[in-house]
Amino acid sequence: QQQHTPNEDDDNDSHINDTERGRGARRLSLTPSPPAAPAAPAAPAAPAAPLPTTMDELPGYVIGAVLGALSAVALYAAFGGDNHNLKRAALTAAKQQQQVCPEPEPKASSATAAAPQVLSREVPLVLGESAIVVIDMQNYCCHPKGGGWATKAPTAHYLNQLPQVLGNIRALLDAAREAGVECIFTCIESLTADGRDRSLDYKVSGFNIPKGSWGARVVDEIAPRADEIVLPKCSSSVFVSTNLAYKLRNLGVKQVVLVGGLTDQCVDSAVRDACDLGFLVTCVTDACITHSAARHASALANNRGYARQR
Repeated sequence: QQQHTPNEDDDNDSHINDTERGRGARRLSLTPSPPAAPAAPAAPAAPAAPLPTTMDELPGYVIGAVLGALSAVALYAAFGGDNHNLKRAALTAAKQQQQVCPEPEPKASSATAAAPQVLSREVPLVLGESAIVVIDMQNYCCHPKGGGWATKAPTAHYLNQLPQVLGNIRALLDAAREAGVECIFTCIESLTADGRDRSLDYKVSGFNIPKGSWGARVVDEIAPRADEIVLPKCSSSVFVSTNLAYKLRNLGVKQVVLVGGLTDQCVDSAVRDACDLGFLVTCVTDACITHSAARHASALANNRGYARQR
């Protein structure tokens, strides 16, 4: 291997090189730069906000869209609306917000989609929601030895109708019991022996059926069974002087079937009150009784608007 010996040419080259290096030093650093560090990996772009997928998410999203559109319009208004480019930008922003968040299509409400409910009294009995209420068919007014007969002799019409009416009530009770329908009885009966708790009307009428008396019992032909409800009352309407409405609701009853006497007095009062208290009422016409055919027919004609009649 030949060894290189420095000479004058080398010195000249060195001088030239040194001169060039001096000139370059003003432009470039003579110190070699360290190797560049590897670039850090770019952070993943944040995912775009998802469009609303449920009605619960929609209101906030709509508010954001509306505010964005309003901001663009407000910006346009702030500059007096003279800049056409700014106007175009504002309108474009508003259109973009509408495209991103279009208004949901209106859905038909259940109220409008469902068929309108038709209300009627002509509703068949629902056995689990019905009760038979027998009104005042007791010894006082339905037995030859009752006090009512001693005070005022019954009419021929009443005497003729009584066996048939009692038979119809008994048949109705038998069918109701077999079907599991509640059978409830009410009788005129004071809560005291002297009747001081009676209604003013009963006091004016001049009769008293003492507490626990024979006259206050339901007649044997349709006697209540051991576990059936019997309510004493001291007013014409059973709903006025007893808690019958409360008991019916406790039993889940919505429909009441009314029978008994008198058609034009206590039965008529019960029909109207039951209707006003929110029960559907059925009056069984051939299981009701009063002192004349005319009174019976008149009462039924008057309360037909409160109950269906069978």
